[in-house]
Amino acid sequence: DLVQLLGNPLVGTLLVLTIVSFAWHMCIGLQVVIEDYVQNEGIKISLIIINDFIAILVALVSIVAVLKLSFGG
Repeated sequence: DLVQLLGNPLVGTLLVLTIVSFAWHMCIGLQVVIEDYVQNEGIKISLIIINDFIAILVALVSIVAVLKLSFGG
């Protein structure tokens, strides 16, 4: 059962670290694409800020879901 597996502190910790790693990788990967292909500086900066916000949001929502499952929620 997934809830029992996530109840293991080692598994939960590794999953949270994996989520952080994936979110960071997503953020810097998309930032490179934005920097390479968006010519207008104002739009480029806006997109990079939005990208950072979305990456943080995805990481936080995912981590909260893992923690909720880990603590039997």
